[in-house]
Amino acid sequence: MDLNKLKILFTEEEIQARIKDLAKEMNQFYNGEEVIAICVLKGAVMFMVDLAKHLKMPVDMEFIRLSSYGSGFTSTGK
Repeated sequence: MDLNKLKILFTEEEIQARIKDLAKEMNQFYNGEEVIAICVLKGAVMFMVDLAKHLKMPVDMEFIRLSSYGSGFTSTGK
């Protein structure tokens, strides 16, 4: 992969601002009610952590690991 050919679609600041907006919406919607957040490992961990920092309700975090490879080395597409 040639890193020089990568194009930045969203800056870190834009992503963090949207995460804060999403947390604000969730805080208003759930109004202190406990939520269960399910995170798909490994790709969503950083998003989940950043979001949880801004939530004002009790959050129970659970993590799941998924694979479409089964027992092989090629994706089954499922």
